[in-house]
Amino acid sequence: MRARAMFAVVLTCGIVGCCPGPSSEDGARRARAMSPEALEQLYAQMRAIRVSIGEFGVGRFGPAEDPVPAEFQGIGAVFVDVGDLDRIGMGGCFDDKAALIFLGLDGQDTRAIILVPGEWQRNEVLWSDSPPVRVR
Repeated sequence: MRARAMFAVVLTCGIVGCCPGPSSEDGARRARAMSPEALEQLYAQMRAIRVSIGEFGVGRFGPAEDPVPAEFQGIGAVFVDVGDLDRIGMGGCFDDKAALIFLGLDGQDTRAIILVPGEWQRNEVLWSDSPPVRVR
């Protein structure tokens, strides 16, 4: 019984310690450091991909899919989802991920970029083209 418990602890520590890429804290820090101009350009790049895949298309880029597009590698993007979730993963593991969520890429909502900084932290509006928006 003790051997199984010890194996479970070692396995868990090994998995948690072996997450590839930056932590959620590093990803959130990089996102917060981006200028409003850089965030607006990032929004335009996501919008261009969204338009190119069509209304019902889905684009997934990351370690298990197509490579992350070059325009997102400079910000340290770990993955990019467009068309379904409209987000860029900035770091983290399992359920503690930092991500940028893009609102309004479909033209139906306020254009904004929301930072989800990781588990147990409040979401932040990093960029919006209109007065402050409520975070959902």
